[in-house]
Amino acid sequence: MSVPPGPAAQRSMAAFRRRIDTFFGDPRTAELAAGLRPPSPRPPTTAPAALRAQLEDVLSRLGIEPAAVTLRLRKSVTMHDGRVVALTGDASPLGAAQDVRVVTTTTTVLDGGRMRTETTVLVFERRTDQ
Repeated sequence: MSVPPGPAAQRSMAAFRRRIDTFFGDPRTAELAAGLRPPSPRPPTTAPAALRAQLEDVLSRLGIEPAAVTLRLRKSVTMHDGRVVALTGDASPLGAAQDVRVVTTTTTVLDGGRMRTETTVLVFERRTDQ
């Protein structure tokens, strides 16, 4: 979702600033931060390893058991402000639901009266060639 420059984006920024200032100003936030264990995935050496590490990191942070077998990236979509800017994959159907993992990430940048969003959807599937 792209918010054009102007009053709406300025109101969004003002509301966000109030919420983030309130959150970080709360004394409980420092206590929360002190008790968190930062994620530390190992740096991968290949693109498939990078994707696998990202998936495993997300699953572990969410308390989901990683798949017992290797997953491979089947399809991906990247959008900027809702417009598709990158695609990978083919038209072949995905396997059974238990063999598929979907990871979505959304990054929003709000600055100087404009908001931009990037969303990435990664679809992994269990390898059947093992």
